[in-house]
Amino acid sequence: MTRSQTISKAISEPNDLFHYSAVLFQKHWNGEPIRLLGVATLQVSHQLQEEEQLDLFTYGEQAKKEPLYKAVESLREKYGDNIIQSGLKKQRGKEER
Repeated sequence: MTRSQTISKAISEPNDLFHYSAVLFQKHWNGEPIRLLGVATLQVSHQLQEEEQLDLFTYGEQAKKEPLYKAVESLREKYGDNIIQSGLKKQRGKEER
């Protein structure tokens, strides 16, 4: 049995992928034991290569963040891609974002 879902908005966080997978699973699971569950993604691209279509009503919020984006890009160009990373915290033996 195969089920799929297309998400209209690009996602970049592993927790988002898990969320959409869990929702799809709960929607179609009939309560019987499962032997194998797989999750696949399509149309994957590097986040730095993505361009976001700005919304007419929220473009001002993105414009406010532009100096931050430029500073991060400058640091990555000077010191490498791994100089700035999203924060992780450990909780009950699991990593969370």
